Amino acid sequence: MRKSAITPTQKLFRAVPNRDGMIKSYKDGNVWFHSHKWFRKIEGGDKMNRNISDEYLRYPAFFMSFSETVEGARSFDRGSESHTLLEVQNPIKLRDEIRNILLNHKFVKINWIKMEYGKTIEVDHELTPSEASERKYRQKPEKYRIECEWRLQILFRQSFRTINDTLKFRWGRDFGNLFEISRENFK
Repeated sequence: MRKSAITPTQKLFRAVPNRDGMIKSYKDGNVWFHSHKWFRKIEGGDKMNRNISDEYLRYPAFFMSFSETVEGARSFDRGSESHTLLEVQNPIKLRDEIRNILLNHKFVKINWIKMEYGKTIEVDHELTPSEASERKYRQKPEKYRIECEWRLQILFRQSFRTINDTLKFRWGRDFGNLFEISRENFK
C-alpha cells in the first residue's frame, strides 16, 4: 500500500460548525479529536467496520479530519451558511506542536494519514491484523472521494478501554494561531 506524505507547505481545510462558539474555541486553542466509532455514528453507521474492538480497543486512536481542497471541506452539507472554513497552512507544525504538548512519545504516536477511497463491503480473503487496521483507519468507500481527506491521528500505543469517543484538548491561543479563518469563506 502506497503511503502519502504531507508537506509543511500544504494547506489543509476544515469546516467548523457556526454554532456554540466553535470558531472562537479553535482560535483559543481548544481542539477535539474523535474516535473511529464516533465518526461511524455521525455518518449513520459504517457496517463495514463493526468489530469487537469498538468497545474494547487494543490501541485507541482519535482523529481530526481535514481536506486538501475547499470543495472537499465543504462537501456533505458543510456549506458556507452552516460552517466556517478554517485553514492550516503548516500541517507538520500542527502535528509537531501536538506531539510536543502531549504525553510521553513512547505512549502516544501522532501522524498524518491520507485516506484512500474505494473500500467495498466484501473482502476476498481473511484479513491479517495489519490489513484490517489499514482498512479500518485508512480506507473509505468511493462516495467519499470528494473529501480528499487527511486525518491527524493520535494513536495510543498501550492497550486500555476508553470511556469517551472524544478527546478534548485546551492548549491556549498560541496553539490556536495554527488555525486561520480561510479567505475562501469570502469568495
